[in-house]
Amino acid sequence: EVDYSQTFGGRLTINKGKFISDVATYLQSGNLRGNKVSASYFTGNVKYKISTQFTLGVGAEYLSGKDMNDTSSDVKNFVPLYGTNHKFNGWMDYFYAGSPSGTAGLVDINAVLAYKKDKFSAKLIPHLFSAAGDIYDGTTKMERNLGTEIDFTASYKIADNMKLDVGYSKMYATESMEIVKGGGDSNENNSWTWVMFTFKPKLFSTKK
Repeated sequence: EVDYSQTFGGRLTINKGKFISDVATYLQSGNLRGNKVSASYFTGNVKYKISTQFTLGVGAEYLSGKDMNDTSSDVKNFVPLYGTNHKFNGWMDYFYAGSPSGTAGLVDINAVLAYKKDKFSAKLIPHLFSAAGDIYDGTTKMERNLGTEIDFTASYKIADNMKLDVGYSKMYATESMEIVKGGGDSNENNSWTWVMFTFKPKLFSTKK
């Protein structure tokens, strides 16, 4: 047997004055282990430069999924490709990276508040996650709401070749998240803190 799939679509970005917006949509088709592939993706984002220091943005992503009581063999969950599963949907990698996230798909409604002045910059990014498909615990239908994640990062440029970054992320999960992830305790403290120091020395240079 030959398994195959195709991902095709497009992206449009518009810059106009203080506004930056983008939309993208992609479809996946093919045949995997004799099962028809039919999945879709959509995203839309708008950012507005409030002042020289502050930028505010809102956005949404939809990755198709499959109802957990769907008995068909069709593959309906969209699969991010080429490492993009680490770039989007929160910095804690709850979805599409690391542990499995089921086949219920994902809806990610998010916002960003960014600040930058001189050598200091910071970002606050809240995410509201929900499943694209219905979630069931046995025969009990659960809420699609998976939880809220808040990501924060701050950066300070110490010198031209030195920078300090710190970050903190917190996930407020729901019982539906436990079902999708196949276990865990939504009442536990789900957080992540990191510190990174970057040093890029210039060892030598030549001129012709």
